[in-house]
Amino acid sequence: MRKLLICLVAVSMIACGGCTGKGNNTSAGSDVSASETSETGFYGAVRDMKICGRDVSLPCTFKELGKGFSYDAPIEDQNSGYMFTTFRCDEKDIGVIYLELRDDKNYDKAKIVSMTLNSNSEAAVKGAGIGSSEDDVKKALGDIVRTDLNLDYGTEEEGLVRMLLSSVDNKVSSITIMLPEKDR
Repeated sequence: MRKLLICLVAVSMIACGGCTGKGNNTSAGSDVSASETSETGFYGAVRDMKICGRDVSLPCTFKELGKGFSYDAPIEDQNSGYMFTTFRCDEKDIGVIYLELRDDKNYDKAKIVSMTLNSNSEAAVKGAGIGSSEDDVKKALGDIVRTDLNLDYGTEEEGLVRMLLSSVDNKVSSITIMLPEKDR
């Protein structure tokens, strides 16, 4: 799993090269910990997402995201055993997604196991996202852990929302979401 996370961070840094945060998409939320389940904790957070102004709820298949979302031909990541590809909304590059490997190659029906969203996505999780400050993220998600420029909500094993702060303005510049190991 560390290899998947390292690969996602590397791809997001490439995808976000030169990106700066847009707007301040924030709203107050209740304090919850990542160990909580149901409509709070990790699953509560990823069921309350916005990407390019559209409501998104994970876990889901690519097709369940709805109209306007597209991707390039997926490439197999030999280290993780998943497929990854550029993720688009209305033909605009918004990040990278990892999809489950399918024998039938029908990736519209593939489960999304991870995504990294750049500033073009205008993404938010529980109201905190691209352009938010560390305080905004804490208000929305509650228990977060800061390591260098990463704000982590959850764990790789139980589900992770990682918001990368820009070193320029200390605002969220990209978001990585990894489903729990049991759901990958």
